[in-house]
Amino acid sequence: MTAQAAADRRSLNSEILHLLKVALPGRKPDRRCSLLVLRQTGTVRVEVTDSCPRPPVTPAGLSEGAESGRGLLLLDGTVDKWGVSPAPGGGKTVWFEC
Repeated sequence: MTAQAAADRRSLNSEILHLLKVALPGRKPDRRCSLLVLRQTGTVRVEVTDSCPRPPVTPAGLSEGAESGRGLLLLDGTVDKWGVSPAPGGGKTVWFEC
């Protein structure tokens, strides 16, 4: 793994932890999420599943110094591929591979 790939993975881990710590608690009492990390040959796949069926969106007009709303932009700029899939039983799964 290159130094840049390692730095990108650390940034993504930080964003996921921020999501789990700040964005979800307090929104709705029944809002749950799960995090799955799969180590595969030559890549890592990360899946975050929650009970909300709405797809994630990047807010319009983000400033360069914005402290939230950057997650999808970060994904798009640093991972090999990512997407959103319906979760079994409702909700959605946002996944990426790097």
